[in-house]
Amino acid sequence: MKTDQFIEQYLKFVKRNENRFSFAIGMVILTVAGALILTQARRMTESRRSPVYQFSDTETLQPSPSPEQKTRIHRTTSADTLWKLAIAYYGDGNKWTVIYEANKQSIPNPDRLEKDVDLVIPE
Repeated sequence: MKTDQFIEQYLKFVKRNENRFSFAIGMVILTVAGALILTQARRMTESRRSPVYQFSDTETLQPSPSPEQKTRIHRTTSADTLWKLAIAYYGDGNKWTVIYEANKQSIPNPDRLEKDVDLVIPE
């Protein structure tokens, strides 16, 4: 009998506070969803942004000389990034997408270049 009374009182309590529970659960869901959306937005923004790169004194990239060709070929090294190649060939790191678009089939991940891959560098 005590168990039945307890259950009855509990159900009355839940019924009386149904709106409060719904509001609290809704706020938790909105907070978690908002946090997930913000986290995903930051990841997408960071993946689009290429890092600012400063060349060290010992490191230089030289474009391969071939004035008669419309496109140039660059064999990648372990230190190469699309950003650094864009700086070396175009003088502007933001033009890394030009190199990427011309070599999509050879670059599975634009954030990391494999060593010894021949990339086409459009004029």
